[in-house]
Amino acid sequence: MNRGSGTSRCPAATASKAAWTCSASSAVKSGSAAGTQLEQVLAVAMEVRQSLLPGGDPSVAALDVAGHSKYCNNTGGDYYDFIDVAQLGESSPLLAVGDVVGHGIAAALLMASARAALRTRSLDRPGRAGLMTRTNDVLCAGNRHNWFMTLLLPQVDGRARSARWASAGHDPAIV
Repeated sequence: MNRGSGTSRCPAATASKAAWTCSASSAVKSGSAAGTQLEQVLAVAMEVRQSLLPGGDPSVAALDVAGHSKYCNNTGGDYYDFIDVAQLGESSPLLAVGDVVGHGIAAALLMASARAALRTRSLDRPGRAGLMTRTNDVLCAGNRHNWFMTLLLPQVDGRARSARWASAGHDPAIV
């Protein structure tokens, strides 16, 4: 930006995402109708992302379980979920923690796809490793832009005082 005037342009060699960011920043900075529209689109994206997070914390015997996410911007791919597997005979929920590389609407869409894949594939009783593999298959099919995410699927049994997990590149959990 040229001293906040909104008139600078991105160099031609800049990647398309950076070019979009410069254009979007210029539009918002200048207070134009396009900037107002962009702010409205991003507000809707934030609402959608928030609606994909768990509505509450699960009640688990012998454990206090809580989740919270605070985002640094309106759109992104940070993800956590409590997947109810009680109908499969499991005594504790399967947790999911993931992070899509990058930010923006594309990252949020990949996160939503991962959430949908995890929730639907968990009903097939594949186990944690199988669930991770099936979710990966879903996310890789048609992934023309090479977006990826890390994912951790821990399951803590409070009564047995044990934890099991599957990980796809995500940092280890502290339990």
